[in-house]
Amino acid sequence: EPLSALDAKLRESLRREIRRIQQEVKLATLHVTHDQDEAMAISDRMAVMHAGRIEQIGTPSEIYSHPESAFVASFIGHANVIAGTITSVSEERLEMDASGTMLRAAASGRDFHPGEDVLLFCKEEKLRLADDGQKTVSARVIIAEYHGETVIVHLESRIGPLRLRMPAGMASNMSAGMQVSVCLPPEECDVFPQKTLS
Repeated sequence: EPLSALDAKLRESLRREIRRIQQEVKLATLHVTHDQDEAMAISDRMAVMHAGRIEQIGTPSEIYSHPESAFVASFIGHANVIAGTITSVSEERLEMDASGTMLRAAASGRDFHPGEDVLLFCKEEKLRLADDGQKTVSARVIIAEYHGETVIVHLESRIGPLRLRMPAGMASNMSAGMQVSVCLPPEECDVFPQKTLS
């Protein structure tokens, strides 16, 4: 992990330089790191390892957007993780009960059955403030963290703690104690058997 001891700005600058050299020289390199941002920034293809075995190989975009295991879904990016039980399955979607709240996800081709305990993953930037008519989850703002261009809103809800990342301009009125409704878009959610995350 050659960049781990550097301060943030120098690390970012060296990441760009490494990437530039790789592309210019067409150099194959193997870079080992625990820093997800670093791995995604400098790689054409990456492998995610867990407990001594490869969980998934693909482009950074494939791994981020289409995780193939519960570990990859929880490790890459910041995902909201919600435990529940499958209530119905169809070719297009599945439904689950999460602490009395019904949630939906697009069918993934995995073999689920009613009564199965699962984990639903929804990245913090995919969670949204709800529009009228959407299936929603009521939540209370715990804290809103300002990160320059974005704000990360920490929420408390019936289905567990949630994180919502949104543009700073849209979050100016977020304050502790405020009640909001959020939705987890089914097409943005990944579902895996609960037993597979250890």
